[in-house]
Amino acid sequence: MSNIVLKAVNKFRRIYHRKRLGKRFFEQESNTVKTPYIEHPRVTAILQLFNKRQNIEAIVGALLSSPIEEIIVVDDGSSDGALDVLARMLTGKNHFVIRSNDIFEIRTYSRALDFARGEFVALLQDDDIPPTDGSWIEEALAHFARYPKLAVLGGRDGLSLKVANGNGSGPVMAYDLVNHRNGQPVRLPFTFVDTVNRAPVILRRAAILELGGIDNAFAPYQCDDVDICLRAWKAGLQVGLYPTDFVRDVGMGGMRIFNADKLPEQARKNWKIIYDRYGNDVSNGHFAALVANARNSAQV
Repeated sequence: MSNIVLKAVNKFRRIYHRKRLGKRFFEQESNTVKTPYIEHPRVTAILQLFNKRQNIEAIVGALLSSPIEEIIVVDDGSSDGALDVLARMLTGKNHFVIRSNDIFEIRTYSRALDFARGEFVALLQDDDIPPTDGSWIEEALAHFARYPKLAVLGGRDGLSLKVANGNGSGPVMAYDLVNHRNGQPVRLPFTFVDTVNRAPVILRRAAILELGGIDNAFAPYQCDDVDICLRAWKAGLQVGLYPTDFVRDVGMGGMRIFNADKLPEQARKNWKIIYDRYGNDVSNGHFAALVANARNSAQV
């Protein structure tokens, strides 16, 4: 091809691409009028997903009918076609799908938390289906408004910690489930607790990021939720628990299916980190006193 012809072809390509880009720009502008991008959403939902196609429509549908303005789904290597459902349902400008390759929940939550823009961020899992009316998030926002120091709010279990064994041969802390008795769920009103168990867990994003975010030392899974709660208490913030009507454990999670043999060792490793960091504060009653003071102040 001669230089003259090559220059003509390149010029044509430049003009063509400029026109295409311009067309796409104006199409985006037109769409923006209908579904505007929200620069500062009030609430972001981060959903951890792995091979739960059967649940995704119900979960995303519930999120879309709620006051949640931004939805981030982290698909951690699903192979069951869940991405097809997400592409069909998540069409808004504040809807995002992050694809990762089997790095597990702590790393994916941590990365997605950095990506989120909501003042509050709800961490969700793919085997828990939210109520369809969005009342759980409205109630959560009311608690955050009432308690300015509230940094972490759980909607599943509350844990009251006590030192059990710190020699690494077994679980290094025991805990009592605040909202379960004899294995049965008990619907309790809002209360302050030592720690909460995911999910849902709603975070005051700026406060959590100031604490350093989710600690990847616990990766790939387990105990990071305990750690962020205890860090919050030590920083002068608060952790609360409130009742939610999620449908729980719909289909066994991938972590339990594919990593059952690794769970005991991972538990020993991560509970030892918790014990080393916070064992003295648990055993001397420091966290118990903080929780009791918060509860007493809330009753005044």
